[in-house]
Amino acid sequence: MAENRKYYSNLIFCNSPVKQKYKFGDLFQIYPLPDEFQIKYDKQTHFPLIIEYHINLTEVKPIKSKIFDGMEKWVAEATFQNNWLNLLIKILSAFTNHYFFIYDTEQGWYLPLNSNLQEEEINKLSSSWGYKYYYIDGVNKILQINSFSKIACDDIKQITHNEYYLRSEIDQTDLEIKISNLTDLMFHSFTTLNSEERKCFDAAVTLIYNGQQIRNKMRSLAYLSFISSIETMMSYEFKDKQESVEFKCKSCKLISKSPFECKECRNPIWGISQQFKAYLMKYLTSDPNANSIISKIYGIRSKIAHSGQLLLGDSFIEWDKDDQRNKESDALISVMQYSKMSLVNWLMTNGKNKSSS
Repeated sequence: MAENRKYYSNLIFCNSPVKQKYKFGDLFQIYPLPDEFQIKYDKQTHFPLIIEYHINLTEVKPIKSKIFDGMEKWVAEATFQNNWLNLLIKILSAFTNHYFFIYDTEQGWYLPLNSNLQEEEINKLSSSWGYKYYYIDGVNKILQINSFSKIACDDIKQITHNEYYLRSEIDQTDLEIKISNLTDLMFHSFTTLNSEERKCFDAAVTLIYNGQQIRNKMRSLAYLSFISSIETMMSYEFKDKQESVEFKCKSCKLISKSPFECKECRNPIWGISQQFKAYLMKYLTSDPNANSIISKIYGIRSKIAHSGQLLLGDSFIEWDKDDQRNKESDALISVMQYSKMSLVNWLMTNGKNKSSS
């Protein structure tokens, strides 16, 4: 109920500029930070924006820990609010071609960047101890809200869903963000998830987000994270079929009956790779020519996880292997997009099935 709602507004960031607004029902909205609070820098890669949302105070779980003596109610509400904010950021990053984030509290030495400084001025600069934080006088005041703000700007441009995730605008910080024309349907389908579905969905979204966080620093782990997101939803998709698998020997897992069989010898099989392929053929593409591509991306996963064959650049820099590095970068982006596309297609199919029933 409305009287149990508490509204919040937070400053978050995106790796591409946000110049229009997006609002889904009464769940949340994002919009550009007003011009007067924009700190100008011509080479920035972190673009501030505002997100507004609310929490239901009746859903806040009480905290009984003694370490928060006298502050239990405040900590419980702040924890619930922070968890919801982080989930919205993860979902936005999974539903779009962009990476949304907030700053953590990690501290370190930093040197301010200013393209207007002369070389002799730069040489006189000294490092300071601090942490990432965006501040300009007055910005905190506009973050105090009691309801959703009325935003006078256009809606974020929408792209046909079948084309959206195939666009080559990833990592282009000079282009403002766009969204799929089915984004509303994605969020509506999200609101229909039951507790079991939410648990798997939240895990898959988190794995996609973790992969995005480390994609430019730990490429091999990012690759595994995107694959693990697909495997999470795959396991949920085939959980009922798992029960129909029968083993001749429970010790060595020799299979006597399975919903999958080898195309050559017709013997029953139940391997992760078969489930992985079947899941993507259902929620990514039905084109039989995609089988070889899916096998290849899963093969890279196996080499990383079981043979220690890291993607180039994770251990050492090798300048004479540009072609291989570029191919691996393309593969990493592809598997990131596959994890997003299959997840949102599963989500919308799940929502459609509930509506029809």
